[in-house]
Amino acid sequence: MRIAIPIHQQRISPVFDVASQMLVVEPGAGESPVTRQVELHSPSELGRVRELSDLGIQVLICGALSRWLEEAIIAAGIEVYSRRCGPAEAIVQAYMAGTLESDTFLMPGCRGRGRRQGGGGGRGRCGGLRRGGGGGRGGQGRGATRRR
Repeated sequence: MRIAIPIHQQRISPVFDVASQMLVVEPGAGESPVTRQVELHSPSELGRVRELSDLGIQVLICGALSRWLEEAIIAAGIEVYSRRCGPAEAIVQAYMAGTLESDTFLMPGCRGRGRRQGGGGGRGRCGGLRRGGGGGRGGQGRGATRRR
């Protein structure tokens, strides 16, 4: 499993669309995750999706991102946790512990708003987990939708 977290000063970058760096995390079995910092080169949305795919990213944990870009990433089979904030290291630990869905890591203004049960309907203001074609953590519970 490869996880990407766009970063700015070791925190989640507020907007993925314009982030210039991301942390790529590969959790190890029973050991500390292997992390590396990667430069994002493409200014275009399709280029961003291609960069994620070329790196073998399966999960993107990010702050805000444009709806079109989010849908393109999901269509590429990448699981998206959007509207997240905080130190990148704490985000990785929360993901590994299965607590990323906690309000602790939601961007300001998103706590308790816009979250919805899985299945149909439009997306709330503050999104949540949106899944691509792969498996991974999160499931289809609260705050999850599946797009194809």
